[in-house]
Amino acid sequence: MKRITSALLLLISNFSFAQTYTLSADTFSLTVPFTDVQTDQYYVLGVDAELTNTTGDTVASNWIRTVQYLTTGWTTSVCDPEACWGDATSTENFSFLPNAISPVIVDFKPNQLSGYGIVKVTFRKQGNNFDNIEGTFIGIVDAGSGVSSIEKLDGIKIFPNPAKENLMVVASSYSLPFSVEIYNVLGNKINAFIQESDNNITTIDLNGIKSGVYFLRMKLADNSVVIRKFTKN
Repeated sequence: MKRITSALLLLISNFSFAQTYTLSADTFSLTVPFTDVQTDQYYVLGVDAELTNTTGDTVASNWIRTVQYLTTGWTTSVCDPEACWGDATSTENFSFLPNAISPVIVDFKPNQLSGYGIVKVTFRKQGNNFDNIEGTFIGIVDAGSGVSSIEKLDGIKIFPNPAKENLMVVASSYSLPFSVEIYNVLGNKINAFIQESDNNITTIDLNGIKSGVYFLRMKLADNSVVIRKFTKN
């Protein structure tokens, strides 16, 4: 089995009290040729991180996996500090030992198909929905560019790029777009159907837009503006 191992894609919930959990977050990323995916039915995009119990107590914990987007034919799995679970399991309990530092893994299995997946996993204390930490994981296998990749979510990510029919915008909790607009290279605003599909995912329908280079202008809640360039094929 081939595996690409990279950083945890991390979204941290901010609360005023001490949290039981911390989750490592590197900025490392890897890409490989798409041909490797096509020729290996056991190919895996694997995301590893370390989950830490910051307390001196054994904590009754559980995790919840939310599949926010997954190409048909792809599957995912989660390994918590005690065991690994397939795509049929969306939540499971585990006991987190005092001061333990344990690897946790989220895998994407493309099954020789191009596409992408977005999975959010929340680790939390049983009986306390506010004592938790979240990680958002993004795996991409792009036949057009010839690579598959997995990387840390850093603010705002748009993909696929180049795009054909749809462009997806995924944002961390501190950089959610308040508004999204598209402009061409001449600075003219382009109309497009923009739909929020989840609380941190925005989908843009590009079917009515001609092929070319465009700019995505996103205004955030703090009134700052983020601009991303993309290509429509």
